[in-house]
Amino acid sequence: MHRLTQNINRLAQKLCKISALILSLLSVLISGKALATRYAGDFENMGASARAFGLGGSYVACASDPSAIYYNPGSSILLVNSQIIFLHSENYTGGIVKNNYLAYVKPQTEQAYGIAVLTNRIPDIKITKLPYPDLPPGDTNQPYIDKIVSASDWIMYLNYARILNTYFSIGGNFKIIYRSLGTGSSFGMGIDAGAIFQIQPDFKLGLKINNITTSPLFWSNTTREIISPQITFGAAKIFNINTSAILLTSDLESNFDKFEMNTNLGFEYSYKNTLGLRIGLYHLNPTFGVGLMFRRFFIDYAYLSRYHEEDLGASQKFSGGIRF
Repeated sequence: MHRLTQNINRLAQKLCKISALILSLLSVLISGKALATRYAGDFENMGASARAFGLGGSYVACASDPSAIYYNPGSSILLVNSQIIFLHSENYTGGIVKNNYLAYVKPQTEQAYGIAVLTNRIPDIKITKLPYPDLPPGDTNQPYIDKIVSASDWIMYLNYARILNTYFSIGGNFKIIYRSLGTGSSFGMGIDAGAIFQIQPDFKLGLKINNITTSPLFWSNTTREIISPQITFGAAKIFNINTSAILLTSDLESNFDKFEMNTNLGFEYSYKNTLGLRIGLYHLNPTFGVGLMFRRFFIDYAYLSRYHEEDLGASQKFSGGIRF
């Protein structure tokens, strides 16, 4: 009992230190919001797991595959063995935005290493011009297609996570960013951080801070954008019922460049750790998904009714992987 009391006291002290750090960070972020570029980091919000989006995107406290690098850099250490995951998604009306994610995580006794690549691509963008640029469009001055280009985003994540004690795990990503809009390109770097607090084996709290120091993008036309941090708190609880299990999960996102907060909710029913059925709310937009696991292999599918508040059309996501 005395040892348990000591552990609880240590946890309380660490929680106080973490809370103080978060409050200090928030004050810095709030004072520096004006320096950030609105929507500059939206290209990174396409997701990395069909299971996660089947759960409404609320995955910060329950990521259990290599998409943990994306959803919570501190939770990659919780994987029980080496894994690879691949995601492909068709987003918005007509699947105009192609999104892919490939990741590998190698956990060890007290630490884990991982690498991931996320890409977005919009093909066949038509750039038009006027025959007489100084005159308004009309019957004798109709726009014509000057060239066809593609826009793409590439992000490489280098992940490291470590167990501090029975309850706490922390981790981070160093990421390299390359963007091409067909008419210009940019290069940037950033750092993500994450932590997992495992209250019980079936109850976890998660924290993720994207672009914790703000991430700059340097464009070929000499302009510069700043990606502001995004903080997400999450909670996940599992209820085991004979050969079945129910997962309840929720995330609270804060976007400093948009002055808004969003809530994501997810529910999953799994049978014999083989079949999973999921529903969720992503920014109040309904999602659902299904997953199958066979021995070392897993595959997931998710459907999103639409992204954010804008009616940009539905999205479908497929992901799968292997455990070694």
